[in-house]
This record gives sequence, C-alpha cells and structure tokens, in this order.
Amino acid sequence: MIAHSDRTKLRQLFADRLVGAVRVVVRIHAGECSLCARAEDVLRETAALSDRLTLVTEIETGEGPLPRIRLEGVARGEVGFVGPPSGYEFPSFIDAIIDVSRGTTSLSADALERLAALGHRVHIQVFTTPT
Repeated sequence: MIAHSDRTKLRQLFADRLVGAVRVVVRIHAGECSLCARAEDVLRETAALSDRLTLVTEIETGEGPLPRIRLEGVARGEVGFVGPPSGYEFPSFIDAIIDVSRGTTSLSADALERLAALGHRVHIQVFTTPT
C-alpha cells in the first residue's frame, strides 16, 4: 500500500525523529470490513518501518464506527483516528506518531497554556472528507 520510495523516506524520518516507543492500536470488526482490512494493511506496513512502532490489533464485536486507531506513547492522553489513514490524512497520521513518540505537539505556547488552565480532560474531534 505504501510505495517503495515512500517507505524509504518514512524509514529515515522515523529513524531521525522517533524518540520513544509508540503502540499503534487498531480496533476492527470481527466480521468482514473492507475499511478495517485496508487500515490494518497500511498500519502493518507503517509499523514495519521502525522498531519503535508496535501494531496491536483488537477485535470489536459490537457496533460503532470502525476501524478506530489509537496512538499510545510518551504523550499524555491519546491520539485517535477513525477510518484508514490514507490520502490526505496519512501525513497527519505520521505527524501524530512523531508527536506521540516525542511527547510534544506543534500547538503554540498560548494554546498549550489555555488548555492547561482548563483543569479537565478535553475531547477534540477533527473531521475530514475525501476530495
């Protein structure tokens, strides 16, 4: 799914930028789910590009939007995606892996200060559509 030239670039990017380990957890349907299979394939290829990435597949028997992807690492909280990280979403997914590995974000100092002042968990959702 990932072109050979892109795999080479990503392998080098991960070698240069990943600091800590990242668990990539994907929840997929127990039954047939073409988006789940697609997500699992691209995640398997991505995780194979660095020894700091571990792919964990969890099977979901209930209802709900799947596949769901969760990144766990040094960062507090979680970064999640719904659907396969492909197309224009793939670079954002790669950036999120790097941020989770480093425990950092590209948010401005002002934004970080405002979020810290909230004093409670925040659930942020960003929606994208294919073009």
